Amino acid sequence: MLTSMMPSKYRAISSFGGFPDQESFIKYGGDQIPFDSRNIKEFELRSSVVYRDSIIKPLFVYIGDQEDASIIQLCRNFVRYEKEIGKPCEFKEVKGDHFTSVDGSVRLSINEFKNIQAYEALALNRSKSCYWFAKGNDLLNSTRYEEAIKYYEQAIILDQQNALAWNGKGAAIASMGRYDGAMECFEKAIEIDGEFPLAWENKAYALRALGKIAESNSALVKAGQLSYMR
Repeated sequence: MLTSMMPSKYRAISSFGGFPDQESFIKYGGDQIPFDSRNIKEFELRSSVVYRDSIIKPLFVYIGDQEDASIIQLCRNFVRYEKEIGKPCEFKEVKGDHFTSVDGSVRLSINEFKNIQAYEALALNRSKSCYWFAKGNDLLNSTRYEEAIKYYEQAIILDQQNALAWNGKGAAIASMGRYDGAMECFEKAIEIDGEFPLAWENKAYALRALGKIAESNSALVKAGQLSYMR
């Protein structure tokens, strides 16, 4: 993971069962500690989560689906953040534990590397999409809703899987009182990322505005659960 954050001759990086936070890794039972564990700097130097704004090469994070649930969630959250800021990073759960998942991870990695040119184009669009999303947010915060929608739509054209842009568009539409249209956007954001708490929260408010109180309460509970997980 750290290699993806440094200039190198490599075009893309894969991590098999890697862990972005070494301090948490030790907490979850890691016993190979070839450094002074009393020195927090030693953990920071080995933890990609500390430098998570720094990815410059495509990073594919593979982890076995039989790993501890907390470890899987931490890796998933790490990758989700990277994608939200437009970084070339992907998360893949692979059948098996820390060791038996390696074979499947290698096979998936080979396939990704064979198609790396297509992924690089996708990653570039994602980066551009994040730019338009940020512009849309600025306009949303300035209550310029119609303009914000146009920027969010441009972000979505570049990256149909940009859950943040779908959610932003929904928020702008809801701010103009068009809750049915907003619901479509929030639903799309949740379809892309079912663990996106803000999309669930916004969906809850839209449902309440539409008079669907029971559904609104359920969505709000889901948003609270997901926020706690993060």
